[in-house]
Amino acid sequence: MNRTNNINIVTQSNNIFYGIDNVDTYARSTFTKYKDFIKYKDIFPLKKMEFEDTTFLTPNNSIKILEDYFGKNWNSIPLDMGTNCHIDLINKFNTRK
Repeated sequence: MNRTNNINIVTQSNNIFYGIDNVDTYARSTFTKYKDFIKYKDIFPLKKMEFEDTTFLTPNNSIKILEDYFGKNWNSIPLDMGTNCHIDLINKFNTRK
């Protein structure tokens, strides 16, 4: 099967899925944080944004994209920030008899 006769590939859509825009990627969405299509209008037209001394192209509605992927608190410092999660395992390994 090629692109020209694949019914799952369209030339234009108002929906985009994380990764490749196709049904197979959508079916595998249990492995990604995205559980639904992204609206075309949330991505395009791309906007230019400055970060430090560089200009980047970002999604039209970047806040919506960030909230969908990381949750409503995407701009907060995580509660476990700076916690060394491996230290308990290292201590347990080093103290084995």
